Amino acid sequence: MGADGNVKEVVKKKKRDASGKVKEAAPEPADAAPAPPKAPLSAEEKAAKRARKEAKRAKREAKAEKRAAAAAAAKPAAAAPAAASAPAPRGAARASSASNPSGVTRLFVGNLPWSITDDELARALGRESLPVIKYITDKESGKFYGSAFVDVGGDAAAAAAAVARNGDSVGGRPMKVAYAPPRPGDVWPPVAGDSNARKGTTPRERTPRPEGGSHKLFIGNIAYEATDDDVAAVFKDVAPEGLSAVRWVTHKDTGDFKGCGYLQFHTVEQADAAVELNGAKLHGRPIRLDYAT
Repeated sequence: MGADGNVKEVVKKKKRDASGKVKEAAPEPADAAPAPPKAPLSAEEKAAKRARKEAKRAKREAKAEKRAAAAAAAKPAAAAPAAASAPAPRGAARASSASNPSGVTRLFVGNLPWSITDDELARALGRESLPVIKYITDKESGKFYGSAFVDVGGDAAAAAAAVARNGDSVGGRPMKVAYAPPRPGDVWPPVAGDSNARKGTTPRERTPRPEGGSHKLFIGNIAYEATDDDVAAVFKDVAPEGLSAVRWVTHKDTGDFKGCGYLQFHTVEQADAAVELNGAKLHGRPIRLDYAT
């Protein structure tokens, strides 16, 4: 309303282009069809996703530490360098750039060989032993996923040294190591009786024999240098004509052998006899045999 009390008419001006022509308003897009719901992530995929996030965060922190160290090195030295000392333990130099300001001592370790033992895992992380290890396994089959959560015993410096070993080769695979602080609701350390708390301390239970038997067996803990002929030789007494088929499990992206596979026998009776060879040595490793589900 103007000062004279009259109502002012509101005029909407149309947009014009450079030639003076009125621009037509663009039609509004039609509602897009709703995206299909995503399938829920498995426990392994969730753990791997968290590990990737932690690895990225550790990488950013390492870069920041490296820049700070470079800036400090550019300043004139205040004193003469100290006398040379004994060589630092393997990984100690890298640990200095892997900061651990929160003092986290729980770690995620991934891409491990299926055959790894507690002692081998501890050595891979630069420790003589690990007080807590929880291996990640399939809830239904109990098969090891090749990853674990560990604790270095409340030593933040030891945790930083272990994270600095991210990418080290373990069993021919680049090991993944990242900080993994417990989330609200996590039971950590694992309670007594957790079947995953110490992989290898108790033997895995065999999958019940399928009704009617099965021609197929799962085989695990295979040495990387083993050949099809080596595997067939293990079963020469129960399957003298050889195996019907062999399928090895490989990584879908890299094609790397995962140390396990599936064996097909000619008869159910052969498979039943073969599964009793669980623990037989092949290239120095005890193979794992189970009914395939």
